[in-house]
Amino acid sequence: MSTPNGNGQSPATTSRQNLEGQNVENPFSLLGTAVPPAANATKRDVTITTGIVLARLEKEQVHYLKEDELNFEIRLRSGKPRGSIPIRKRQLKLLLDRVRAGLIKIRDRSSEVDPCEFRLVEAAVEEFDEEVRGFTGRQSTFLFRQLKVRIQHWLNRVSYWKASSHIIYEKQRMTMLKFATLLQRLELHAREWEEGEENGGEAEEDREETAAAQNVGESEELFSRSPVIPAGNLLDLESPVGTLSGHGRASRPSISFAPRPRSSSLLPPNPSRSEQTLQTAAYPSYQSINRSSERPRVQHLKTHHWNLKFSGAGDSLTARSFLERLALKARVYDVSWNDMLQNISELLDGVAFSWYLSRSEEFGEWRDFEVAFLEAFENGGGRAQLLQEIANTRQQKDETVTSYMSRLRLLLLRSPERLSGEVQVELAIQGALDKYRDLLSVSQLRNLNEVETRLKQMESVRVNRYEPEDTPVSEPKWSEKKGNQGTKDFKPNYKRKTPYYQQPSSFQSTYYPHYQAQQSFAQPFAYSQPPPPVVAQPAPPFSTQPQLSQPSVNQQPQSFFPPTVRPPEVAPVNDRAQRRHCWGCGRPGFTVRTCGCQSGNANGRS
Repeated sequence: MSTPNGNGQSPATTSRQNLEGQNVENPFSLLGTAVPPAANATKRDVTITTGIVLARLEKEQVHYLKEDELNFEIRLRSGKPRGSIPIRKRQLKLLLDRVRAGLIKIRDRSSEVDPCEFRLVEAAVEEFDEEVRGFTGRQSTFLFRQLKVRIQHWLNRVSYWKASSHIIYEKQRMTMLKFATLLQRLELHAREWEEGEENGGEAEEDREETAAAQNVGESEELFSRSPVIPAGNLLDLESPVGTLSGHGRASRPSISFAPRPRSSSLLPPNPSRSEQTLQTAAYPSYQSINRSSERPRVQHLKTHHWNLKFSGAGDSLTARSFLERLALKARVYDVSWNDMLQNISELLDGVAFSWYLSRSEEFGEWRDFEVAFLEAFENGGGRAQLLQEIANTRQQKDETVTSYMSRLRLLLLRSPERLSGEVQVELAIQGALDKYRDLLSVSQLRNLNEVETRLKQMESVRVNRYEPEDTPVSEPKWSEKKGNQGTKDFKPNYKRKTPYYQQPSSFQSTYYPHYQAQQSFAQPFAYSQPPPPVVAQPAPPFSTQPQLSQPSVNQQPQSFFPPTVRPPEVAPVNDRAQRRHCWGCGRPGFTVRTCGCQSGNANGRS
């Protein structure tokens, strides 16, 4: 994989023999003398050249990857990312199953490096360095597993770079070394944390005392545990694009970070103490850079739990009220104003958010933002308007003493000038209700606390009285009075009662529901007067009654009625026919046309 020299041996082999002659087995020396592989080198060739063992991605590790990392892993397995992040995670798990089943193969050839990839890798190195430096916890925590999986992903990702030039190869090799070192530091932090918990914190205290004795920070103390790598073998953390184009920095102190690896780490074991002394004497030492002083770490606040937003609209909070609530949140959650300035965009909305975006570069500290914020969103008038508002503060008729005094105290706190206690007492008495003002003017009050106490006493006396003074006694209406029958609004309560002789109809429970409503309206008129009493008629005398005898053969049977009495014609049994009658002769069951009388139209009525 490497070009042979004049002796027929590759530079890597020659360098390894020289190191063996010196009894030095430092892996960093091997990395410094290696040459870039061929243009068509595979991932395995790059791994052998750098001496770093790569790990395989498992299904249970997919959960820890982020969006860009998921996209790379999917494309690496000949897939196309689609859908949201949960969908892509399921897609990657299916691809891992297919790779394990042998249906698809992972791309093993190196690919051309995009300039954007350099910037992504550089940002990832800085991000992981901050996370690892501030990590505290065991190896079983979620953050440890997430950091380990993500760092391993970027280590595998850099191994696919195509080393088309010696500069790119050096950048690839050193970047892989940085990610491998971050893994070692992460495991070292977790192991020391576990040992500190087991030993009652003794390991942590010893480490802090050692760092204080050396007058270095925590990160420098971790970096100084391994031999210093030569400056020619390490690249700075500047963007590789500037290095490739020749615009990078000419000289910069190298960064020494390589803690003691564990037996399960990705790098070979650390050299012995004698070998470290040999290498330190062979190469000059460079001063390490304390990264904690380069950029202050910003605390990410959970502002969505604060329930506080400012939009700059007329119906929202005022600018002063927003800043006062913000100061209260900063005191409760122990937040510095620098962190508050970095997270203020999460609390702005609408016009206020647009204003902040247009001027965000002007705010170097919190004081600059506060002054510009008040100038932009505070109502005009300034000091004069605020003093006028304090003087015009009045207690409302239905407002409690606590609410009134709270409003007055807030306005006094916003005042640019500190008012004396006598002026504050006079303003509080002037703004109180009229029924309290006369009593307060007689009392000798020295501060607002005494004014509020006195007002609460008078308020409790008014509230606890049997008949409040300000509550008018409501007079009863004329319609509510009982017994005033002479007034025009008197309305007696009439309630219609069902007559005693009315029997409930069985037809109300039938299919026709409207029959009950019709009956309810018809009953009062039908039974407004009781029906006439039924008088029994006396029986006729016996002599006038027909004599029943046994008829002879030639004799017709006698009728029940006398011969002179004609039985009435029975009308057909029909409810509608029974209501009919001839209006000419009054014959029931017949009409004028069907009746045989002489006064009907059928017989030529005149």
